[in-house]
Amino acid sequence: MTTKTPKRATKRKRITVISIAANEKEKEEEEDRDSCRFRTRDRAANVEMLSKALTRSVATEMNEFEADPHELAADIEDMLYKKNSNRISRDYDDQLRSMLFNLQKKTNTALRDALLRGEITARGFVAMRAPALANPELLSARDSDAEWAKTIAMARSLDTSQETTAYTCRKCGKNKCRMTSLQTRSADEGMTTFISCISCGNRWSN
Repeated sequence: MTTKTPKRATKRKRITVISIAANEKEKEEEEDRDSCRFRTRDRAANVEMLSKALTRSVATEMNEFEADPHELAADIEDMLYKKNSNRISRDYDDQLRSMLFNLQKKTNTALRDALLRGEITARGFVAMRAPALANPELLSARDSDAEWAKTIAMARSLDTSQETTAYTCRKCGKNKCRMTSLQTRSADEGMTTFISCISCGNRWSN
């Protein structure tokens, strides 16, 4: 005589099987999402990606006082890491993705210019919301190329600028420099310091 399985037990078994399948599917989807993320566990690699996005393909004389792309990238990544409580979280991933996307846009070169020229600091960049990053028109009120060229000409003309040992040249490693500070932005913002290395002639700004 054949013993029949109670309907309630069969139904419970089906629910258990469905639940296991759902959990497996959810786990697979989570793994897929993780595999699509940046390899952000390597912070040095993230700095390199930012540095590459900040580096100009062609440098001209107008770029000689700009920030070093790699040093700026390191500052940006450090600020982003601290913003996320010194850990690499999903928010860290998402914001890094947004930063890289907007820095690499050919229609948004004003963003990179403003960062390299010190008009936007690393801290200010990390604090910017996505709409501001994506809209080059929001940067239109900042220094134009013509104004920046005028500032550089002024800095070059100050041959009698003050000597200092407070700065170390990134190019030759020596700290014998000349420096001068100019108001290149609005009066309520800080002055820009222009530095030139007496030893090798390298120039940059802070």
